[in-house]
Amino acid sequence: MTTYQVNWGTGAVVAVTSTSGNTALPSSFAQSRRVKISNAGPNPAFVRFGPASQTAVTTDFCVLNGESVTVELSPSYTNMGAICAATQTATLYLSPVSTLE
Repeated sequence: MTTYQVNWGTGAVVAVTSTSGNTALPSSFAQSRRVKISNAGPNPAFVRFGPASQTAVTTDFCVLNGESVTVELSPSYTNMGAICAATQTATLYLSPVSTLE
């Protein structure tokens, strides 16, 4: 089990629909380079990170409903695109985290 240091009060909540939406990550994310993505559901969401506005598609990285994953980002990544399949929605919670050594 990995232990993380949480940067309190610096997360983001993203409402995801079947139309790709871009979210600019808060500046606090640049410090940690790791993002914990928690999908509160009710459906899977597909995400893509990059240095400028992102357009996600349903073949991007899938975060299943009820799942939490941690991804490491390039320092230049400041945006996240997210989308659900047709007619579906999801709520993603993003938290910048650092691994405790």
